[in-house]
Amino acid sequence: MRARLSRLLRLQIPDPRPADEPRPREEFRRYIPELAEPVPALPAGRPRVLTPSSSREDLRDFAADATAQSSFFQKLPFEIRRRILVEAFGGHTIHMDLSFDHPERPLDKAYFDGSMKHLSNHGNYNRETGGEDRQETLRYKVDSSLPKRWIWRSSDCHRNPPWDSRSDEHNKYKDRAVNASEDRCRLGGAEGHFCQLWPGERPHKCFVGAMGWLLSCRQAYCEGVDVLYGTNTIHTASKQMLLHLDRLLLPQRLSKIKSVELVWYFKPYAPNTVVVGPLDDLRTFYAFLEALPMTFPNLTSLYMALWGDLTPMKEHNGRQVYMNEAESIKITDRDIVTPIDRMISKFSPKLRQCTIALGSLEYERRRRQAVKAGDVEVEQIHLHHLQERHWRPLNNSSGGLKGYWIQLGHRELGRVWSCGFGEPPPPEPPEDEVLFQPWYLVGEQRHLRF
Repeated sequence: MRARLSRLLRLQIPDPRPADEPRPREEFRRYIPELAEPVPALPAGRPRVLTPSSSREDLRDFAADATAQSSFFQKLPFEIRRRILVEAFGGHTIHMDLSFDHPERPLDKAYFDGSMKHLSNHGNYNRETGGEDRQETLRYKVDSSLPKRWIWRSSDCHRNPPWDSRSDEHNKYKDRAVNASEDRCRLGGAEGHFCQLWPGERPHKCFVGAMGWLLSCRQAYCEGVDVLYGTNTIHTASKQMLLHLDRLLLPQRLSKIKSVELVWYFKPYAPNTVVVGPLDDLRTFYAFLEALPMTFPNLTSLYMALWGDLTPMKEHNGRQVYMNEAESIKITDRDIVTPIDRMISKFSPKLRQCTIALGSLEYERRRRQAVKAGDVEVEQIHLHHLQERHWRPLNNSSGGLKGYWIQLGHRELGRVWSCGFGEPPPPEPPEDEVLFQPWYLVGEQRHLRF
């Protein structure tokens, strides 16, 4: 089993579990499989080359012949053609995920005959609807009678309205924007009602819609694939894909990517009573950090959200309790934040914007320390800023970023209270308590499962 996992990750990672510990539960087997088919990979030799190059004159000649009668390619200059393609399928945030799962069940007939008028789910994904009030628990409806396989999923991101910063509507929603760490539209999540505000017809407007153009001819492919990877922000939360991107995408595609939103779920400080997945350890996280600068050599914008048990605990009177603030930050600085500092410093000087999003518990502790220090920039929503974040300088930066933002990400804790008949609600908390800002989530363990 360990040998199979090592081949899967291409890392020599020892199995930390005792020999008599039971196998991971089904939720880990479904979303972060330990034993599965090998991750798909590009063939060693490509049967045909689609992108022309200076060393393949025949491809360029073939492309010229194919478009000789095309008014689009012959009469429109390249700059105008590119602007058209950007309007068609560029300049957005695109979800790209790879999962090992049973095939999704077909949609019910009601999705097609018009009897379901107001679909709330993004892209008409056939998903479980029992947890409408818990958007983070949504799952696809799958056919468990069919064997599991690797499945690609992608869609346009509609987690927020399409208004830009100059519109009046944007000002109404600027303090309620769903950040990338809480995005659920890749699962057909409850933010799907925003799809109604985006132009186009459902469900087609929820998907990228580039495949027809890319398959039309080589010249269309060359210009379209450059727009697809070079102008969109790629959002992914698939660990297996992030660990194997160099096997899944060509180097020239990775070099075109300028902006990414990455969500990494792990449990470096989970107590012994919590089941830990096979890729939830610090060593796998370090391998991920090590690979990022090489995987995206021309990145200009990086957003990385960290989920999971990120606050260390200790035993006290037979119970697991959180460490005090100073001790906790010292440990997470050593294990998580300092390795992130080193990772960011390895990027090329092209990286101009970097944000690391932390869960509300860990973020609140660090924000409080930043406010006390008084020598770093702190932005808070209740003080009319657009984000809840603070600045972390990089001391050893040489020619690259001078620092990055630590931002409030997943609201893993919330305010829960019950009120008896005739009793007034408890007083509101102070405005700067980040746990009680808009869009908080109730803190239950199942909310942290990915």
